Amino acid sequence: MKVTKLLVSNGYVEDQAAYARFVMKPAEQDQYAWSLSSVSAEARVLCLVGRLKGLAAAAVLASTSRRPRIGLEEIEESIRYLPLEARAALLDTMTKILNDLGNDTFANIQSGAAILATRLIEPMMKGPSPLRLS
Repeated sequence: MKVTKLLVSNGYVEDQAAYARFVMKPAEQDQYAWSLSSVSAEARVLCLVGRLKGLAAAAVLASTSRRPRIGLEEIEESIRYLPLEARAALLDTMTKILNDLGNDTFANIQSGAAILATRLIEPMMKGPSPLRLS
């Protein structure tokens, strides 16, 4: 996320938009992995965390006024194969991490990990949860 912000601020908007669109597009393997993840909460966590990096790069571009922007609808479309509750948790986690970014990389890593744990991992790992598959 910080690298994307740096590159965008130095004029590499089109390159970053192309990169973000590429990495956020769900691969057939992503969708297949999600369908297999019904066997365990750990597998679902891995699927969701694996999508976070690509979505975060896109979210940086969604929050900028520079063109070409990536729209939130593009981000949501890229995870449409996930259940609504999982999509909401993933987008909420990504947004919170982006909003908490500062200038200290180490603090950003600590904060991002804590947010990821409390908003995504812990709810999925606890008993019955709306993030679990039916």
